Formats: sequence, structure tokens, C-alpha cells
Amino acid sequence: MKNYLRNVFNNLRKLHLDDLTPNPFLMKLVGSAAKFNSAKDLVEYMLNARIERSTSTSFGNSKDCNCIF
Repeated sequence: MKNYLRNVFNNLRKLHLDDLTPNPFLMKLVGSAAKFNSAKDLVEYMLNARIERSTSTSFGNSKDCNCIF
């Protein structure tokens, strides 16, 4: 699990803005609802969501493997 998370964070560090493919309509709604004041706020939101999704998925997958075997 730790190795997987290290890999996730290493991959996140390598991301470029071109790698993020936001839905402009959704981001407009998110930015408005969250009262984001800058593009930086929106990028941080997207990265935080990616981190949470990656860690939750990896944790769930590791527990699934333990239950199955």
C-alpha cells in the first residue's frame, strides 16, 4: 500500500496542466459553489480530488484482495 501511494504521489508531481482534462461546465459550477477566487484554487481542488480518489481506490482494492483470498 505504501509503495502504491508513493507511486501515486510521484505521478501527481509529474502532472502538467495539459494532463488535467476538466469538464468546463462542471468546473464553473464547482468554482461558483466553492467560491474559488482563482484558477489555482480550481487546480488544487482537482489535484485533491485525484489524490482522494487514488488513495480510496487503492485502499479498497487492497481490502478486496484480502477478502477474496
